[in-house]
Amino acid sequence: MDLQLVAYIAAFGGGLVGAALGGLFVFSLCGIFCIIGVAVALAGVDYDFLGQLAFGPFLGPQVAFAGAVAAAAYAKRTGKLDDGKNILAPLVGLGSSSVLLVGGVFGVIGFALEKALKSVLSIDSTIASTVVLTDTVALTVVILAAVTRLSFGRTGLVPSNHGGPGAQIATRWHPTATQAWLPFQSHRLQVGTVAIGFGLAAGWLIVSLPDSARALGPVLLFGFSATTLLLLQIGLSGPVSHHITLPAGLAAVALLSAGAAGPIALLGAVVVALFSAFLAELSSRIFHTLGDSHFDPPACAIAVTTSLIVGAQLAFGQL
Repeated sequence: MDLQLVAYIAAFGGGLVGAALGGLFVFSLCGIFCIIGVAVALAGVDYDFLGQLAFGPFLGPQVAFAGAVAAAAYAKRTGKLDDGKNILAPLVGLGSSSVLLVGGVFGVIGFALEKALKSVLSIDSTIASTVVLTDTVALTVVILAAVTRLSFGRTGLVPSNHGGPGAQIATRWHPTATQAWLPFQSHRLQVGTVAIGFGLAAGWLIVSLPDSARALGPVLLFGFSATTLLLLQIGLSGPVSHHITLPAGLAAVALLSAGAAGPIALLGAVVVALFSAFLAELSSRIFHTLGDSHFDPPACAIAVTTSLIVGAQLAFGQL
């Protein structure tokens, strides 16, 4: 049997596993596998650990996380779950095979969609053989969040309350602690502080890596940040930072590749970190806060910032 066909079949299992374990936990597992994958790649092992496992049909966010998000929304719609935005609960605990099967179906859709997007959004380059214009994994998560909302939700893509225009503005832009995406990381000063700290850390990692390993730096940063989400899984108010460290790392790599000095790359990483952090918070207010299914703010921010970074590299002839 063709390996690609096997991968599509496996993606059904990946989406089902994601639903069974819960979206946040399976996303953290992806982070752990990213760290292992980077180590494997640096060791020279002849196996695409990152492509086949961390971002493949087993744990890829476009498969397992997207499947879990869809399954939670379906469970809410069918009265099996109180909150359709709940990505912490292992949905196997609901005792419903239909919920898990929805996760499997969305896993296959996510796997196929990401491959299609990568094909459509790839261009030939004079410097690199092929350039992908955005983070297709993040874009797939965003698209499937929209499909999930339209399929199982009742609030629409850009939800609003029904308290009149004034109340709507107050609720959207000043959500309560129960409404906010991250109550402890939603105020402007806190968002900026977290972004600066993690942006500096991400920039330093990239600057400190040798040229031969630098391309793997952003993946390592993503893995680190995704793994730290286990703090949320166990009930602690841990930071959400993968939408900060990944774009910051990509920006630092781009600047160093363009011949920028270390301090400039570090500064660029912080600027991009700030932009992406506030973009995620904006996305949460528009799509997530008042919705009845999870619409991932970090994925929105990563898709946009990656596109801007790649676009800038192409404009300045770096790709």
